Amino acid sequence: MKLPPANTAPLDRARMRRRLSGAERRLAESLASGRGVFAVAPTGTKVDVGRWLGKRRICACVLADEMVLLAPGRRPYAESIALADLQASRYNHVTGEVMLAPAAGARLCRLKLAPLEGLQLLAQIYKVDENHA
Repeated sequence: MKLPPANTAPLDRARMRRRLSGAERRLAESLASGRGVFAVAPTGTKVDVGRWLGKRRICACVLADEMVLLAPGRRPYAESIALADLQASRYNHVTGEVMLAPAAGARLCRLKLAPLEGLQLLAQIYKVDENHA
């Protein structure tokens, strides 16, 4: 399957605001430390962050050289994985998940995403551009 082109310019604040809740955006900005965020994918994968009423969704943010997985909460979830460590990642159309691979040592290896979101995330991981797609 042909991947869409990767974003070559960081997302602006307005686009980040549309894609993330306020708490997610604040956590993403603090983890990015001023570096540009090229893609944001709120996922259907959830994790315990210390809330009484359930788990919070994981959000995947792709920076220039790493992917940051985050979920705000009383005990926020944050994990960084180098994009170089994700070059065997694939989208499983049957389960609707991006399989992060090899990602040795990562706490999460699967992210529930819609097909277009998953393929865009893979394009960012592989750095697919219009000239090589």
